[in-house]
Amino acid sequence: MLQNKNLSPKVSIVTVVYNNSQELQKTIDSVAGQSYENKEYIIIDGGSNDNTVNVILHNELTVNYWVSEPDRGIYDAMNKGCNAATGDYIIFMNSGDAFFSDDAISKVFSGNKSNADIIYADHWVLGSKRNDGLHKAKPLKSLKYGMICSHQSMFFRRSTLIKYPFSLEYGTAGDYECICRMYKSGVTFYRVENVIVSYYQAGGVSDKKRIQSLCNSYRAYCNNLNFTFDVIVFYLWRISMEIGRLILKWAGK
Repeated sequence: MLQNKNLSPKVSIVTVVYNNSQELQKTIDSVAGQSYENKEYIIIDGGSNDNTVNVILHNELTVNYWVSEPDRGIYDAMNKGCNAATGDYIIFMNSGDAFFSDDAISKVFSGNKSNADIIYADHWVLGSKRNDGLHKAKPLKSLKYGMICSHQSMFFRRSTLIKYPFSLEYGTAGDYECICRMYKSGVTFYRVENVIVSYYQAGGVSDKKRIQSLCNSYRAYCNNLNFTFDVIVFYLWRISMEIGRLILKWAGK
C-alpha cells in the first residue's frame, strides 16, 4: 500500500523482552514484514542472560534503537520504550506477540481521520481452551468490566502516554489501570471496526495469579472511576468462579 510519509503518522513499535530469545525472532520478523512505511522499531531488554542480545544484534537493520539493562518489570520497560520513542503513536508488541497480517498497521491508519489519543482494534488469541480465537474490541462502556482490547492492538499517542505512564503498583493489571486513568482524565478513544491488529499465545497464568489479577483490576477501576454496584457484583462473581475452579483442582476433579 503506497503511503505519503508526510501525511501518515509515525508509529513506534516497542518490544519488551527478558530471557525470551526463542520467541523474539518471531516478533522481529512480524515487525519487519509490516508494509506501513512511517515506523520505527524499539526493543527494551531487561538485561537477559540468554541469547536475546545476539538475536537483536542479528537484526540491527530492522531495529532502530535497543537497550539491555535491568528494569522493574514489564510496565517499567514499556515506560522506557515510550521515553525512547519518537513516533506520533506507540504500539507494544512484546516478545512472542505478532501482527496479525503484514498490512495490520496500514489498515488501522488508512483512511482513518481520527485524531484520538488511543486508537484500538481487534486481536486474536491462540492456545487457550477458554478464550481461543477472535476477540472483538469492545465499546468504552465495557471498560468497567476489564480491558476493551489487548494492549497489543492499541495505539497510544506518545505524548498522552508520557503524560499518563504505566503504574508499577497493579501487577498484571498495569495496562488496565493506565487505560482507566486516561479515561478518567478525558483522553479520547477511537475503535477501528473489523481490523485484527495482533495475535498472541495465551500465557500459562496460574489460578492464584488469575485471582490476584482480578483483584488488581478491581482496585484499578475503583481507584479511578465511579464505584457502582454492578461492578462489585461482576468482580465478586469472577473471583468466586476462579476460587471454585481452584478448589476443584485441589480436590483432584
